[in-house]
Amino acid sequence: MRGFAKTLLELPGTVYVPSKVYLYGVYKGRVKFSDREKGVYFVDVGSETLFLPYSKVHTKTLLPGEEVVVQVEDIPWGNKKPVATTNITFPGEKAVLIPGNRVLVSKKIVDMEKRGFLIALGMELRPEGWGILWRTISGEHDEAELRAEVKRLVELVELVNRKKWEASAPCLLHGEIVRDRVLFSSPTFSALDRERGFVTPTLRGHHQLKSPGYNLDLSLATLEQLILESPELKEKLEKHLEESMKKFLWPKPGESVLIEHQKLDGTVLYLGRAVVKSVDDKQLLLERKVHTDGVYNGLGVPKRVGDLIETLVQPYEWWTHTRYLRQNQVVGEYVNINTPAEVCPDRIRYIDLEVDVIRKPGGEIEIVDKEKLEKHRDITISSKLVETALKKAEEAVWYLGGGR
Repeated sequence: MRGFAKTLLELPGTVYVPSKVYLYGVYKGRVKFSDREKGVYFVDVGSETLFLPYSKVHTKTLLPGEEVVVQVEDIPWGNKKPVATTNITFPGEKAVLIPGNRVLVSKKIVDMEKRGFLIALGMELRPEGWGILWRTISGEHDEAELRAEVKRLVELVELVNRKKWEASAPCLLHGEIVRDRVLFSSPTFSALDRERGFVTPTLRGHHQLKSPGYNLDLSLATLEQLILESPELKEKLEKHLEESMKKFLWPKPGESVLIEHQKLDGTVLYLGRAVVKSVDDKQLLLERKVHTDGVYNGLGVPKRVGDLIETLVQPYEWWTHTRYLRQNQVVGEYVNINTPAEVCPDRIRYIDLEVDVIRKPGGEIEIVDKEKLEKHRDITISSKLVETALKKAEEAVWYLGGGR
């Protein structure tokens, strides 16, 4: 775990998702297979499988099992795989080594004398088979600094060229830039509200309303300015804000919402759309219909077309409670331990904490998947969050047992 992640994990409900590859990292990979319909190769680089679009291959048609040197061009958010290219570049702070023999200068450098100097210097310094792109910031540095930058990049090219002949695929040849992710949940937003409140007037719910998915026509800045002028109004304004969120953001009975179930590795599972059956100040009852046969996850109970799935969402609780019904008879129950759900106008979202509590048709109540949760301790989530999840699982056993 990188140092900054340890600090972030001190915030409650925070999840750290380390990237499996380096942004602009150069890898020696092996082609797993090709998908002609999507126009993409799948390349194994050891730590991850990359998407290599046909349009990003600048050599020849690749065959399964063939070795190929690629560079990670983009690491998308969500469930998409990192995108690679065979057009390798070596970016620096002031210059980028690019394939070919051209010397290019950022369009933002408009001084013609400076542009001429950079082009001449680039032609002198570029190694055989490579060109140079001078970044905007290069115009602010002297010749010695620019020469040192290009020298470092040329040495890096030579190092990678040696390694690509010596190393066996799949492997990393060079990587410097990481693009890790940090997932915030409802408890994180509350903690950030408190921290912000130490330096400036902050209403409870500030950071949640600033997160994606919310569109409340309400000026937080105006309301928080009122607190600065009249601190005694804070409690009243927070109550007003909470009521406004429920009135304008929470879905109404009969409307449908998407259930967004995010895993600790950052993967987002969309559990389909559910109809809101009822809603009050503390909870929402959602209903989905089953359209395909199968097996209910974790329960081992057959799933049949026509079954109903009822999910009780309590935004201030660390779980969602789901009942599976067939002809009005409960065939199983599942309490998913997760961060307190966020209720958005069109979706319910939370972060799944792996451990669950189930009740099978015979009535036996069991905590499952503790070992899955433990694998994340002090890696993607803090020990404190692990202990919170385990405690909530024990409470859910009591809850399912009738202690409601």
